[in-house]
Amino acid sequence: MKKNISIFLIAIILLSFSGIKPTLANLGPVHVQLNITGEKPGNARANAVNSFIIYVRFNVDIEAHDWVKVWFPTYEASWDEEDICDGLPEIRGVGLEHPRFVPNEKYFEIYKNQEEFEIGKLYKILNEHDVDTDFYEPTDCKELSENCRLRADPSGLGYWLMGTVMPSLPKDQSDRKERTAQIIYTTYFAYPTCSECQGYPIMVQTENECSFQKNSYVGIEAWRSGYNPIDYHFSKATGIIAPATPGRYRIRVATQGEPTPVESDSFVLPCSQISQPVFECYENFFDKKKIYNITFETGEGGALDAGNSLIKIKLPEGLTAPKKTRGREVLVNGVRCKADIRSETSEEGTIATIIPSVNVSNLGYVEITFFDSFFGHHLTESDGIEVLTSSEPEWVSSDSLIFTHKDPSKFMIEDIVLSNSIGSYKSSYLLKLLFNDDYVIPKTDTVEIDFPTGTIFPKEPDSEFVKITQGTKNESGNIKDGKNIFVKSCETSGTTIKLILGKEHYFSDYVEIEFMEDFGIINSAERIIKKMKVTIADHSEESDFIELLPPPLETTLKFLDPDEPDGCNGWYKTPPVLSLSCRNPDAIIRVWYDNDPIDRAIMYWEPRRLAPGSQRPIIHFQAIYGDEIEEPQSVQLFIDTVPPAIKIMQPGDEIVYTSKDSFTITGKRDFIEMLTNGQTYHQVADGVYISNNHGEYIEILEPTIFNVFNPEGIAQEWEHEVELVEGENIITILGRDQACNEETWVRTIIRDTTVPYLEFISPIKGERLEKDSLVRIRVKSESDAIVYINKEIASIEKDLGDGTSIFYTELIIPKQDTMITILAEATDRANNESSHMAEFWIDYSQTKLKLWIDSEKFFKNDEQISDLDPMPTTKSPPLPKALGGNTYMPVRSVLEAIGADIEWISSERRVDVKLGDITLQLWIDNPVARINGLDKKIVRADGKTPLYPTIVNDRTMLPLRFACESVGADVNWIADGHAIEIVYPSDTVGD
Repeated sequence: MKKNISIFLIAIILLSFSGIKPTLANLGPVHVQLNITGEKPGNARANAVNSFIIYVRFNVDIEAHDWVKVWFPTYEASWDEEDICDGLPEIRGVGLEHPRFVPNEKYFEIYKNQEEFEIGKLYKILNEHDVDTDFYEPTDCKELSENCRLRADPSGLGYWLMGTVMPSLPKDQSDRKERTAQIIYTTYFAYPTCSECQGYPIMVQTENECSFQKNSYVGIEAWRSGYNPIDYHFSKATGIIAPATPGRYRIRVATQGEPTPVESDSFVLPCSQISQPVFECYENFFDKKKIYNITFETGEGGALDAGNSLIKIKLPEGLTAPKKTRGREVLVNGVRCKADIRSETSEEGTIATIIPSVNVSNLGYVEITFFDSFFGHHLTESDGIEVLTSSEPEWVSSDSLIFTHKDPSKFMIEDIVLSNSIGSYKSSYLLKLLFNDDYVIPKTDTVEIDFPTGTIFPKEPDSEFVKITQGTKNESGNIKDGKNIFVKSCETSGTTIKLILGKEHYFSDYVEIEFMEDFGIINSAERIIKKMKVTIADHSEESDFIELLPPPLETTLKFLDPDEPDGCNGWYKTPPVLSLSCRNPDAIIRVWYDNDPIDRAIMYWEPRRLAPGSQRPIIHFQAIYGDEIEEPQSVQLFIDTVPPAIKIMQPGDEIVYTSKDSFTITGKRDFIEMLTNGQTYHQVADGVYISNNHGEYIEILEPTIFNVFNPEGIAQEWEHEVELVEGENIITILGRDQACNEETWVRTIIRDTTVPYLEFISPIKGERLEKDSLVRIRVKSESDAIVYINKEIASIEKDLGDGTSIFYTELIIPKQDTMITILAEATDRANNESSHMAEFWIDYSQTKLKLWIDSEKFFKNDEQISDLDPMPTTKSPPLPKALGGNTYMPVRSVLEAIGADIEWISSERRVDVKLGDITLQLWIDNPVARINGLDKKIVRADGKTPLYPTIVNDRTMLPLRFACESVGADVNWIADGHAIEIVYPSDTVGD
């Protein structure tokens, strides 16, 4: 059975490491083992209380207080009543009836059985907090099946519940709480339970369901993809009775994270019996004493537990035996019984009851050895015996007694004397051999000795500590006239020692072979002790069974995989496997945790990986063997598998840009709950460290464990300023806890102080733009820059692949203007800025102004615009007398309408006019103007009389024709209505 477990686990491992991707969120496979005791399978049997270990592979984390549910079989492999193991018991009418029996009203009319009345066997627990329960009355089933499994008793007093049977529950709620709390302690999922902290189990036992649901009290992580085995334990103390007929059965399992029930592999429930016993008697050649042997094999479910199981022997008819026989006078598999042998005589005959001191597996071999003192000399070849065990309670008869006559031995092992008969301790071995004078051992130079299984030899055996003496035996049992036989060397193989002598010898008379204590033999720790065997020349003889005292209860705790803390400061980052071993391998080891009382201890079965998380548990353990109880030992373990929980607040992105010479890193560390001695009074704050450009780490905050009731001084948020160099700066933030679990976050900060490249692409310089048209403006800049054109964000038209791109936007060219200014601006990721301005003439289409002498009216391109003030005039006043008769206009109003820039320089009483590439400068009362730096006189139409700018109503007035023609505009007189037309640009511009 143990081998089958290994195969199951290997299959899971192969699945996880093969190329087959396991299906997630689907529990399984599920495998069931029954009645595991230590490393051996126990006596699984149909129609009996069994313990269950359900091995499950899960793929989705089981959170604390998630439910896990098991459905036990409600069917029978056979519904035939004759196939029920041991049959159905009798209805007694007093005390508690068999758990399968469900009484009805007629039963209680006949029997006033209060004990049975106060319990319910068909029920459904409704909640996990108060154990509110619905109890059901039995009903008739027309046909037995897993949907209706109640078999009516012929008496009419009730029904028999077939399939799996759960414990009966008290109808009183307080008693029911106490009973279900007891059940909690007998079951656990993956890790020992913590009583009612996870709630009471939800148990259902109805005509068509038998299920057990329990909440996990800790979170269990699916920490290795595809290989997450975990086990659900139901001990015998839970009281689950298996289906009543032998056959193959399956259970189903589901978890809250994987709620689809998954069926297990089938497991076998036998209705077995022992093999036919063989009853033998033979006579020891040397001392003429009779020895009786009874041998048989246990069946499929016949495992025997040392100190607990019973073997009953029905003696031959007419033979009596002492009511009590010392257990040491009877051997079971070579081990003397500790308990006395009880014999009782009844109508069935005389029955002797033996309690073996040795474990026997299913299908195991049993050899019971009696001496003359038990049977006497009254047995004949016609006598036989019958045997049954508590695991297989059916009598099986042997054939008649067999008297065996063995050939005389050439020698016998008279005695084996140990200096220390305690298992697992170092001891000397003295073997006393008595040789038969009638038979000669051939000459030999070797002696081989087979020691009991489990004996430990030194790595380098030294023949100096082996002594062989040959002589005769005196009356006191000591050797006389002895001579030493030289032992040249010795070799070991397994549990065999081969002594190589200096030369060939005849062995005769009385020989003692002594292995001194300094030789270094350590006694076997196993209770199943085989006989020792000595081989000299061509002849071998076995000794009587050697009985070693149980080793003292010295339990050793080890952590494996890893066997030492793989973190720092004594912390484990990987949950280790807890392994416990006792020098007495037959001792029971029990374990409990933290502040739990000892009555909540669980049985240690096998090495188990501890739970992940952040915790400082205290593990208590002790061994028990019979009445011997070891003093409890305790070990505190420090485990932290939780990676540091650090949040980087600034910079928020993995790559950021700046033009500054420093940057402030900010963040926050989460506080993580830590279990200490089972309590949640502490939290962990991870340490924070920062490295700039792969330099040494600087500690910002140290890792801290603090009491949740005193969090003063424990900073949660943090910040650190780093100096930056031009270009790339690699900032590494390291989170490290007290166990040296580490997590790193890398941020790249690029310092860039260079303004972004910016160039106009189109329209090109000098290009004229068409009025009232949609023009695409293109500029070239860095690809990661943000570009605005005339305050509108530009889009990327083309990535040039060299880190630059063409950006564009589209503008509508205004109708009235003669020139447009386009401003391009670029901002890179580091917020460096650059700008570029360009001016463009609006195309050759003309702007026409129309105005009238002494009139406020003013038209531009046939649309009236604002009134003129002062009005164009030729009169004096308002003009000075010398200027009368010449047409003057307000400079700003008129020239700005054709796109000129006007600026008044008060200190020089000068007017500057800028239009296109022409700059005109005029001074008040000065007849000399300056065009693009060249002086030019202002004169009347006759070309001789000077004119000059003047002031009218605080406004600068200019000679109309001179001012307009100087900036490239044509002036036309329209006779009708004394109108003046100004056209810009003139027809000659650009020729």
